[in-house]
Amino acid sequence: MFFGYMKTCAVTVAFILMVLSLGNTIEAGYVENVSVIPDELTVTVYQGRFQDATLTIKNLTNSPLDLTVEASNGFLVWIDRGLMSITFSPDSFVLPANGTEVVVTVTTDVLMPAGTYTGKITISDNTTEIIVPTTIEVLPSSTLFDVRIKALTKVLYPSQTLEVEMDLMNLYSGR
Repeated sequence: MFFGYMKTCAVTVAFILMVLSLGNTIEAGYVENVSVIPDELTVTVYQGRFQDATLTIKNLTNSPLDLTVEASNGFLVWIDRGLMSITFSPDSFVLPANGTEVVVTVTTDVLMPAGTYTGKITISDNTTEIIVPTTIEVLPSSTLFDVRIKALTKVLYPSQTLEVEMDLMNLYSGR
């Protein structure tokens, strides 16, 4: 009887230690203080282009939360090679009581291999880490060039000239 009791205690202690070692890493969706929509993110982007997606982060408390957003895991190797970038706007902020939207911009180089890449986006503060599983699908580029036009003039009056910034990007990979 004593041996069976010791075995039960050992299993209970092992389980408690396992739970304690997990910390406060939580899958996205609903957490005690924060909700993230969507709870999984999928972005489709062509080689040599960019694509935006939005995460809605809501504060479920009455006090502001100091949060940071970053990409991790499966994307870092491609980011380190300069073939992909993932930026967040904003990337660090105080989450107000009513929440905020974070724009996720995925940019790929023309040399980024077409395929499906998985990783995660991490939203964290000093005590909690929220994981948003993320899939990025890179499609082959079928165009020779891309044009981006950004209006520099915010308000245009009659007979005034519209000032723009234009980027012409060569997407030809030589294949």
